[in-house]
Amino acid sequence: YPGLIWENEEKTMFRIPWKHAGKQDYNQEVDASIFKAWAVFKGKYKEGEKAEPATWKTRLRCALNKSPDFEEVTERSQLDISEPYKVYRIVPEEEQKCKLGLGPKCTLNEITDMDCNPSSIEELMKETPSAVEEYLGTIKRSPSPLQESCRNPPIPDWWIHQSSPALSLMTGFAAYEP
Repeated sequence: YPGLIWENEEKTMFRIPWKHAGKQDYNQEVDASIFKAWAVFKGKYKEGEKAEPATWKTRLRCALNKSPDFEEVTERSQLDISEPYKVYRIVPEEEQKCKLGLGPKCTLNEITDMDCNPSSIEELMKETPSAVEEYLGTIKRSPSPLQESCRNPPIPDWWIHQSSPALSLMTGFAAYEP
């Protein structure tokens, strides 16, 4: 498809042309061809039907955003140029499993070699008593804001409301009536 190219040598990111239909040099046959192909593939368009390139584009965008296999790389996308494009990254299977908590190892962003299983996370969350005491000591030494800055504003009239029979139905408790 015209403009569909790899963004990097590793072939883990790709560009999709993303020209707006309102541009002067917009050509539906070229600029919407990948979106049309997706609509045909998904059975949402058959030759001879009314062309809806904006709908096709939306469907492909939604499919890419919903899929765990792809992630938009917004910082690499260029939408304000004469030949605009979006960049998507192919998410490795291990990373997908890790995000779902199914994989044995995580290598996401700053987190490296961290077990994703629940027991490992529990171990990380356990703190030694001395660390907890140190934390509580820090809280006790932290300055509190001045009392006058903590005053609550008066409650506006619109906030005070009558009890509603729906409230007792929803919660099982009757609302307090002064």
